[in-house]
Amino acid sequence: MNSSAVNRVRNWLFVLGLSPLVGGAAEVSPEIIHIPAALEYTEEQYAYFSQVLELALEKGSSEPVQIQPMAPMQIRRQMLSLDKGYIDVNWSVTNAEREKEYIPVYFPVAAGLYGYRIFLVNKQHPLAPNLSRQQLQAMKIVQGKDWPDTLVLRSNGFEVLEEEHHSAFQLLSKHFVDVFPRSVTEIFEEARQMPELNIDPYYVLYYDNPVFFFTAKNKPELAERIGRGLHLAFEDGSLLQVLHNSPFYQKTLRALTGRKVIVLQAPISDEAMSIQKNGFLLAVQDEIHQYSQKYKEMKE
Repeated sequence: MNSSAVNRVRNWLFVLGLSPLVGGAAEVSPEIIHIPAALEYTEEQYAYFSQVLELALEKGSSEPVQIQPMAPMQIRRQMLSLDKGYIDVNWSVTNAEREKEYIPVYFPVAAGLYGYRIFLVNKQHPLAPNLSRQQLQAMKIVQGKDWPDTLVLRSNGFEVLEEEHHSAFQLLSKHFVDVFPRSVTEIFEEARQMPELNIDPYYVLYYDNPVFFFTAKNKPELAERIGRGLHLAFEDGSLLQVLHNSPFYQKTLRALTGRKVIVLQAPISDEAMSIQKNGFLLAVQDEIHQYSQKYKEMKE
């Protein structure tokens, strides 16, 4: 067929409302999903959450997507960036304000692990092994600015200083504060990168502290796709596989054994509380219990 005949065919196709294809089916350009880039000392956790997000998007729809990290940003800027459309998805510990301002995906993507908080301490100033709850409450604690954990700790009688993420570590290094409670999933990478700090071996705080994916209010379809994909990924086992393959997970199991547990009350919404029967959450909590029992039997 000569070039003029090809052009006539193309013209007829456009008149009929069809798209002419040359050399096979046209490729559909993937939708770009913008997320924040990793902050310093959060690489392992970032890898886990971004892999879970990619898995959820893949399972939730056949429409192609591509995840694009933007700049590293503190949590306040992350949430503002959702408003402004600079990023499309964020993950964060939840609170009532965030659930009101954004669309939460009510699925515990961290499987409750962010509820276990272990103390990062100055290597020159370790904690004694038998401190009471009242003695722990009297310590100076640092937390990041705008973290929901600050409200939890203060409402349970702890003295808390708020500081920017990087500066919080500096305060602990200089012993202006006594401890920096960190998620059991975060603390190993942080301690490895800061040799002047140690992981306290004696205590763990526990409170309901679910991590959700959030989207802006104008992206309900994206939130639905993520939620649908998370449930499907749990059902087929691929979500647990991502967690089991994460470098921090086995360290997390080991770190939660043999510690004094201080249970705190956390103000979370009824919707957030509804995840208590989530299969992923229950499966991981069962693994923690089994690991702790095995450790206890070995000690005996």
